[in-house]
Amino acid sequence: MTLGGGPTLCQVFWRTLHETTGIQPAVDDVSHQARARRKVQAETIIRSATAESVRSTMGQDALDLLCGKKHAEDHAAKLDALAQISSLTRFDQRLASRGKAADTVESASRFPNWSRDLEALSAVPPDHLTAHCIRSHFRHMRLCDAGVEYIDAELGKFDHLDELDVSGNRIKRLANLPDSLRVLNAYNNHGLDLDTSPHALDLQHLGVGCCQLGDLGPLAFCHTTLMSLDLSYNSLVDLNQTLACFERLEHLERLHLAGNPFCLIESYRSCVATQVSTLSTLDGLKLEEHEYIHDPTMLEQQQRVIAGWEMMMFEERVRKTNDMKRFGFINIEERNLDVAERAVMLIQKSWRSKQSVDLAKKKTSLMRENLCNRHVDVLIAVDAFEYVNVSEEPLDPKKAGKTGKGDKKGGASSASWKSNIQVYFPDSEPLQVKVGRSLEEADSPLLEHRIQLPINTRVRDKLRFSSVEIKLCETYDGGEGEQEQVAVVGKSKAKLAKLLDPFAIKQFRGKPRVSGDLLVDIDRSGTCLEEFCANPADSPDGELDPDGLPRQEQFRISIRVQLNPGPDSAKATSSD
Repeated sequence: MTLGGGPTLCQVFWRTLHETTGIQPAVDDVSHQARARRKVQAETIIRSATAESVRSTMGQDALDLLCGKKHAEDHAAKLDALAQISSLTRFDQRLASRGKAADTVESASRFPNWSRDLEALSAVPPDHLTAHCIRSHFRHMRLCDAGVEYIDAELGKFDHLDELDVSGNRIKRLANLPDSLRVLNAYNNHGLDLDTSPHALDLQHLGVGCCQLGDLGPLAFCHTTLMSLDLSYNSLVDLNQTLACFERLEHLERLHLAGNPFCLIESYRSCVATQVSTLSTLDGLKLEEHEYIHDPTMLEQQQRVIAGWEMMMFEERVRKTNDMKRFGFINIEERNLDVAERAVMLIQKSWRSKQSVDLAKKKTSLMRENLCNRHVDVLIAVDAFEYVNVSEEPLDPKKAGKTGKGDKKGGASSASWKSNIQVYFPDSEPLQVKVGRSLEEADSPLLEHRIQLPINTRVRDKLRFSSVEIKLCETYDGGEGEQEQVAVVGKSKAKLAKLLDPFAIKQFRGKPRVSGDLLVDIDRSGTCLEEFCANPADSPDGELDPDGLPRQEQFRISIRVQLNPGPDSAKATSSD
């Protein structure tokens, strides 16, 4: 049975087995149950009469038939004939399919190393390669990007199957899985349902990343034995609801949640580490002690007990010191020094205990806020810039004056250049900042803008696939009576995918950022500003006019994009 007319998993299995190895299951016209039943009947007849009486009454052929010898001989003869016919057929097929050899190689190359059990299967005699025998040999199977739409019931007959990879298909439901399965990878199956009821599997690893999952309800009932779970790059938005589904996974040690929208939350790693206490690694990175959020109430009680014990030990030490002084074992200076050191240590421990309790309270409050948070703040900042002359000639900081046509029309004093940076964040209004030709002419600060975005899959995809685009726009004003000339002379982009990188999230404590210098190639040739630019060829000595602008140069800009910036950043503005 198939859904939507596509191939089932076992159909793809048999086809791939034949295309890659040439193996087909041998014809077995007598089932095991029928053979066993016939053997029992023959043994009953033979026990009731001697072999001589049966031979004399029914003949030697009848006796051989009852004993199963006749059937074995006939069956062997059939297998020999089938082997000869198969060999001849394969020979004819090789002769007739030379033109189709490329298609066969291409089909086989689609599934390279699709199973590690093919070598063991090749050692089995051809007459023993029944469907049951072949299924019993497979423990690992990898059928990715094969167009499978349905897992048929025959897969349940693979009694020894331990690992299965069906990534990149169109499977909608995890049905008919064998009880022996321990590792299942089903990445990139859009719309996959995790429900395997009424059967609960004893899986140890489940990989269902990039499946557009939004509901993990079946996870807590059908996969309670999981030790490793990969849910990366799905559509999980509610962190509270997701963590509730992990409560019954008592053996979970490795968890991958990177790429889900709630990973934009600042204390995402701390929330997961605190709620799922059995975890050792999250998103492929080991969890450290500072990432856990301890219960401040229990921590405060624990610190009180320790402080009380330390005070008792201190009082006991003072009493012993006084006794030793009374009997003359130590002098007064040594006693005072020892007591002072003990008092300092006690004060330091008390202060550290108070700090740890305050930090736990702060983290707990932040975790509660983050679990209810549905927005993320993004800071866009331009920190510095500079022009780099390609001709390696020094440029005057102001760059206003004798520039080609401008000098002829209105003189050096009446002409001027203006430069602006336009920053385009995905689906937001462009940000503009005046830069001029030097930092002295630029706005101060250059740019610090904060945008508030909702936590959803659309914003996640923006950060994953989009970029911040930088455009350098220049204006030439020739003075009175001259029309301003405006042109975009350079562009550059900065990718934002690093904001979702698990290592960056851990490194920057939930405040990942993309920062660095972008090099913008400026080319004024072919624009309306070309005729106002200086040209080294126009000067007698072939050098650039010190007050002129070249047709080509470079612009270096330092940009920073950060998630969850601190409260001292620019004033937030809402954007949906």
